[in-house]
This record gives sequence, C-alpha cells and structure tokens, in this order.
Amino acid sequence: MNEAMHREEQNQIRRARSNGVVLYADAVALVLLQSRDLVPWEVIRFTGKQLSAAKRVDLSRRLYGRGEREGLVVPPGLSPGPGVVLLPPTQAQKVKDALDESGASYDVFPIWRRAQTHSHRMRKSTRRSSP
Repeated sequence: MNEAMHREEQNQIRRARSNGVVLYADAVALVLLQSRDLVPWEVIRFTGKQLSAAKRVDLSRRLYGRGEREGLVVPPGLSPGPGVVLLPPTQAQKVKDALDESGASYDVFPIWRRAQTHSHRMRKSTRRSSP
C-alpha cells in the first residue's frame, strides 16, 4: 500500500509541474516542485511622487549612481522600467532602506528567478580591427 501511495504522490507532483500554477499546497510538496535552479529575488515598485524634486534627484542618484559613482542597483540587479527594480535579496534590503530614508512609497513582491551562472553577459565586440 505504501508503494502505491508513493506512486500516486509522484503522479500528482508531475501533474502539478505540467499545469504550472500551484494555488495551495503542503510546504513539502512545494519543495519537491521547486526547480533546483531557482533563487529568491524581489521586485520593488516605488514612487517618489510625493517627494520634492530635489529629494527625487537625490534618490535617483543613490539608486542608480551618477557618472563614475555607482548606485545601489548594480548587476545582477536591474531596472526593467521607471519605478521598478528587480533585485537579489542582498541588494533589495539596501534599496528598501534608501527608499525608507527618502520617504518614498514602495511595494515589494517576492519572486523566484532562475539562477544565472554569470552575473553579466559578455558582448562580442563589433569593432573591426585595423589591418
């Protein structure tokens, strides 16, 4: 009987994987469903609409840097659009602290993202070499 229950459990896991979305599950089942190459990240949506122009500029420079000075959002973190950053947990906390200090409002959405083997991709040079 135990073997039959194990087979049924494995079939349920396979069906859940193929269907994609899990609305409710036991924590152990979720661990079994989780791909081994997923890591936790956070999407932070923020606005500085209520801040003065000077504070918005300060916040922007703190998050994204200016000139040679690096900001808090650095690779592998990225900003897919205005007011949105996608960050690993190590960067996310620093960004949330900066948003709190500036008085900006924000929402945090935890996500799972595929682990990357490289922190950035190398681009091939399009420059032609001299003869």
